[in-house]
Amino acid sequence: MKKYIKLINQLANKSGRILRKAFRRTLIISSKGRMPSNTVTNIDVSVELALKKWIERKFPDHNIISEETKGKKTKSPYTWVIDPIDGTSAFVCGKHTFCTLIALLKNGKPILGVIDQPILRERWIGGDGLKTTLNKRKVRTAKQTKILRISATTPWMFNYHELSAYRLLAESICTTKNWGGDAYSYAMLASGHIDIVCESDLKIYDIAALIPIITGAGGIVTDWSGKPIDLKHFNHRVLACSNSIVFARAKKILKGH
Repeated sequence: MKKYIKLINQLANKSGRILRKAFRRTLIISSKGRMPSNTVTNIDVSVELALKKWIERKFPDHNIISEETKGKKTKSPYTWVIDPIDGTSAFVCGKHTFCTLIALLKNGKPILGVIDQPILRERWIGGDGLKTTLNKRKVRTAKQTKILRISATTPWMFNYHELSAYRLLAESICTTKNWGGDAYSYAMLASGHIDIVCESDLKIYDIAALIPIITGAGGIVTDWSGKPIDLKHFNHRVLACSNSIVFARAKKILKGH
């Protein structure tokens, strides 16, 4: 894994330099897709192109999945997944909860991931056979199972039935409810500050990097039914929990939704 860890750090360094220069500066903002609230900036594209170029230079035979620009498909078992700015709305509003997410998949399974918050200069790295670190210091998820903290980015990510399920989960076993944070909430879960993140309407580039980071810190990440998430099997719903006891309680409540 050493060569891949080296590359993922280089990629995060590159994205961080671009994002620090652009943060709280004038941006070119546009909508993508059918929803006006789904925004993209010129910086999203700039970061993504820079990262793709560096990956292609180092590993030209690898696949690339990217959010804003065209990816690359090869016969390699390895795939890089890039989300240049997870939390573009936070970035646009001058809030420092956005992150760059980069993952490496092997045969569709995430084996290495980075969450990089360039303004706070915080970097989580996790992978197969690795203990998750924050700025090279090991972190772990919370062990406690009673006073639970739950987070999701926005209620608008849920349809009517999903929101009902989320409310049932939050009101049944959680004492603290929090909205916002995007991928940063998963980083906080990995570091022991959040116990449950339950979300929907996500894409593979939103979650791929987070899986090895949370599992490497002692947590669990699946879909709402408890099935593993990979490139071929992902229904856009994510349940991330700090430990197996919390996970079992949350999964039971979400069962059937």
